[in-house]
Amino acid sequence: MVTRARTQASELSELLRARRAVAVEWPLIEIAPALDTSALQNAAARLAEFDWVLFSSANGVEQFFRHAKAPLRFTSIGAVGPKTAAALAAKGYRVSAVPAEFLSGALAKTLGDLAGKRVLLVRPEIASPDLCRSLREGGARVEKVIAYRTLLAQEERPFRWQDVDALTLASGSAARGLTAYLRGQRVLDHVCIASIGTSTTKIAEEAGLRIDVEATIHTSEGLVAALSSYFATRKGRT
Repeated sequence: MVTRARTQASELSELLRARRAVAVEWPLIEIAPALDTSALQNAAARLAEFDWVLFSSANGVEQFFRHAKAPLRFTSIGAVGPKTAAALAAKGYRVSAVPAEFLSGALAKTLGDLAGKRVLLVRPEIASPDLCRSLREGGARVEKVIAYRTLLAQEERPFRWQDVDALTLASGSAARGLTAYLRGQRVLDHVCIASIGTSTTKIAEEAGLRIDVEATIHTSEGLVAALSSYFATRKGRT
């Protein structure tokens, strides 16, 4: 069961099907623009003031360029991971910094000396404070703009829980959406719950979910590899 937003689920589904899994998409979240984009537009009009513009997700890239009129010509660009960097490359921009670990807090470590640097952080409405905290600890002056919101989707369960072998969580928002949908029902005891990485795992466990598999590499490919290894081990034991 793939719980990503509908616009992003196909990549993970295709990777699972390539491993001969039956992938069923059940979007638990959907992406919506920020309620007020005036701060984003204002910051975009002042891009020359910033030393760095940082994007914490591919969703942020899409929403930023939907509302920002000024091009990123005078600043260095950082991305939290390869998917975000690819989204920027598709817009025609070269990314100067991508961390080896695809974690928001790790991005700050790749930017060099941040003392006195002006940084524009493009982020969702609800986001981990790790990146902003790391930037400020390094001496950066950070301006945050909200590019989008993550909403709970209103879709029903696609089939019976007893037919589900594994459920993937690719974000903390999806984990929150799952707990909101379940409302305390214990229907996942037999289901392998797989997390794309440590941040998602932390939020899921705080929400009361049990995580059985966590991807070492925090990408869709890493998540599929972790699931494949999990089921290969179980098969070997039988």
